[in-house]
Amino acid sequence: MVNAELQARGVEVAKELVSQSTPPKFAAAMAGNAMLESGARTIAPSKDGSDGLWQWRDAPGVSRLTALKRFAAHYGADWRDLAMQCKFALYECENDFPGLWAYRNSDRSVATLALDWCDLFERPAAAGRVPDLRIAYAQSVYSELAQSENQSIILGPYGGVIFAPSGPVEKGTLSMPAILLSDVLPLLAPILGKVLAELIKELEANNPGMAPALKQIFGDIAAAL
Repeated sequence: MVNAELQARGVEVAKELVSQSTPPKFAAAMAGNAMLESGARTIAPSKDGSDGLWQWRDAPGVSRLTALKRFAAHYGADWRDLAMQCKFALYECENDFPGLWAYRNSDRSVATLALDWCDLFERPAAAGRVPDLRIAYAQSVYSELAQSENQSIILGPYGGVIFAPSGPVEKGTLSMPAILLSDVLPLLAPILGKVLAELIKELEANNPGMAPALKQIFGDIAAAL
């Protein structure tokens, strides 16, 4: 079983990646690797000079940590910021590892993607590969993502309810586990009733010709609530 704090950090990384248009399986694979590499921490300096979620480092002929810092500076951001490190990892993947990037929308399993990321992006020494642990972390993150994405109710403007049967919820929306519409309506009825009343007033003021029929429709809806 994955440590709860480590799991929470891994899920946070995966959700940030999803918010940046990364498919959930690929995001979970990336997060699982980050959990092993850095404990899913954006500040995780190592003895060899590596740092960050995916342990970027500078070495002869390699300046990946410096590249991360320059990338963040270009956006006026702190290189230690979670969103910025995720953005840079995706940028690196797309531009420097096109073979790995091509797997983003593939039908490969989370386990396979976790090892793809390990072998193509991380490229650790044999002793640091630890495939079983990378896979376990990635699968654990993906399981939690799948539960939260299976079905959500998103509260929109004016208390509107939108059902999202599957797929990630867009960043900035308020979501919660799926609940019955019959449970939601009593809570939203006062809000919806007020909205409908305002719509009726607006119709009476600006569309007198259409107002009677639409007023009857909105009135029936309000009564049903």
